[in-house]
Amino acid sequence: MTSLPAGIHSNRLDDTLHSRNRINISLTGSITYNLFLDDQSSVIWSYNGIQLSPRPMLGSVAPIQVRSGNKIALEGSNFGTVKRDGQVHFGDRLAPIISWSNTRIVATVPSDAPPRITDITVRTSYSTYNPYSIRILSGIQIPVTFTYNNIFINNRYTENIYLTGNVFELGQ
Repeated sequence: MTSLPAGIHSNRLDDTLHSRNRINISLTGSITYNLFLDDQSSVIWSYNGIQLSPRPMLGSVAPIQVRSGNKIALEGSNFGTVKRDGQVHFGDRLAPIISWSNTRIVATVPSDAPPRITDITVRTSYSTYNPYSIRILSGIQIPVTFTYNNIFINNRYTENIYLTGNVFELGQ
């Protein structure tokens, strides 16, 4: 088996060292050949293919809880040294890019991104990178403490106090 592409490959030495051998590579990678080597003869087969870029990976995102308009940093590898046609998506929303390097992208959370848990993906002309989940909050979070004094609950297994609201964060 070989990783040479399918097709017929001629000997790189042609007839310089008394050998006109060729090999035939099938689509499955198997090799068919007839070798006729005289004394003091050699054969060399090689292929100069397209060098593929290493697969890009999204490794970490910070912060993982954001609001519309916040900056967010995406760390990883093989993003490319220049942005070109690269994009960052929050779900189906396109994010404005602040900076781009091979290992770090800084973007702004889109103003129309709805509050929810969503995947961030980085896309370039080569690939869409692995998704990374974050939480987009509905707005500034204000901590609130509820204090109840002298509340009598008859049966603690069936009597409960529930806090409800109308924002994403209270429903998760």
